Amino acid sequence: MKQFLFLFIALSFLTSAVVLSFYFEDALYFSVLNLNLGWVLSSILIRFLVMLLVIFSLLLIFKSFNKTKSILLWITIPIGMVLGFFVSFAISPIYDIDYGILNDQLKLETFADLSVDTDETYRHSEGYEVIAFLDVGCAHCKMALKKLNANVAAGQIIPIHLFFHNDSSDVLNFLDKSNSADLTHHHLKSEGLFIEHAGFEFPSIFLINPQGETIYHWVGDEMNYSALDYLLSLEQ
Repeated sequence: MKQFLFLFIALSFLTSAVVLSFYFEDALYFSVLNLNLGWVLSSILIRFLVMLLVIFSLLLIFKSFNKTKSILLWITIPIGMVLGFFVSFAISPIYDIDYGILNDQLKLETFADLSVDTDETYRHSEGYEVIAFLDVGCAHCKMALKKLNANVAAGQIIPIHLFFHNDSSDVLNFLDKSNSADLTHHHLKSEGLFIEHAGFEFPSIFLINPQGETIYHWVGDEMNYSALDYLLSLEQ
């Protein structure tokens, strides 16, 4: 009976580790939005929790059988850590661009023209701002918008301005599906102007300082956990 109980609990721990790995992104957003632990710390803690669950599972499995009862704790823990990391990595991979603030050095040279090119719906607030050029058909743009929206919900102070060239109805539909209708957005007069400002890779996201100078620029999925934490840390 005791052996059965140990195996049942071990299986429960192992199942929890697998489920948590599958729902890594949901757990990450929950931690950022509800626990205010930030992106980097949350991502590390979730993977650490997966390791702990695997370690506990392994300890209980070893205790369930006479041949493995004598295996020492200091041997079990490293084995569990390796297995836990493998479970976490295999289901929710870690990429080399997830951490460390990336920057391709691109400057928003046409920043002074943004007001005119949006019929003056945009005006620089003389503080830090996030300027994001998005396309409604871009998968990375959807992911970036979800992260930016989460940052606002988590307490980001600096304003975000979204810029599109797509049809207004498509933009509104895009924002509604992303629960981002409250984010300030602007429409550029033509696709040519959009590319002139944004460049050729999307999303194209600039962090602008109070003087109107580009501090960072991110494209694709380069706006990672470290960058999102940095945005959360900025004050006007």
